[in-house]
Amino acid sequence: MLRPYLLLLTITFLTIGSSCRKSEPKPKEETRKYLFVGHTYAGTNLIDHRIIPHLSRTLYDQFWLGGDMCSETTADSLTLEYLDGLFDLGSPKTHWTLGNHDIRNGNLQWITKKTKRPTFYSANFNGICLLVLNTNFGHGGYDTLAVNAQYEKVKKVCDTLQAVSHLIVLSHHVCWARVAGLDSAQVAANANGAWLKWRFNPQEYFEDAIYPLLLQVKNKGINVINLAGDFGQESTEYYQQSPDGIHFIGSGITSDIPWNTQFQTHGLEDKILIFEHNLETQALHWYFEVL
Repeated sequence: MLRPYLLLLTITFLTIGSSCRKSEPKPKEETRKYLFVGHTYAGTNLIDHRIIPHLSRTLYDQFWLGGDMCSETTADSLTLEYLDGLFDLGSPKTHWTLGNHDIRNGNLQWITKKTKRPTFYSANFNGICLLVLNTNFGHGGYDTLAVNAQYEKVKKVCDTLQAVSHLIVLSHHVCWARVAGLDSAQVAANANGAWLKWRFNPQEYFEDAIYPLLLQVKNKGINVINLAGDFGQESTEYYQQSPDGIHFIGSGITSDIPWNTQFQTHGLEDKILIFEHNLETQALHWYFEVL
């Protein structure tokens, strides 16, 4: 049995010792960064050299490609080898919505062989559903079966989606420019194709066939973002929100090549688009960064 003075000394020591302990540091919130680049071509088989320093998995967890990677992406199979070396096209962390410059030479099989995916699909990660569209049906012949299959894919995703914080719809062309409330969208894109019926089944415009499905998702409490890559020659960045609260973002660059000298953005600052995703709060922020 401890004597009274020893007991008092022991209690004093324990009290002092506990007060001197350092408090546990608060765990650092886990974040992910995603890089989006579009309209990147600087030649028939080259991308703009300014992008290459950004292509590190230590900087970005995912690469989202907005199409028109090279001006003649499928003219030579070696171009796919080059792009694969830069972006690791078959990685589940690389997603590519095809541009017209990517497929106008045919040889689509070179792309799907490298990506190991069809030209439209969905992917789920970190509480996000990414829906990748093909807005280029009609190049080299109209494939009714593929068009119908894409619409059914979009419908199935929107009908069944749950337990995610964001739906991001990735496209090359600005097929959504006719959505009510999107002022100036038609002049922001390089080649705005919103006047075309984008061959979703039934053959309707995006705002008639697809937008109601996105509203259905928004009404579930899921944030909806449409992201297009055919920008740069008219505008390097674009953002608006529809009156329904759905987001529309455009990003692309204008490389310093002779063809681009005719456009109003030539010589101005080019920008890339970066997303920062807080995995704890599920907050997703984006910003444009000068190349």
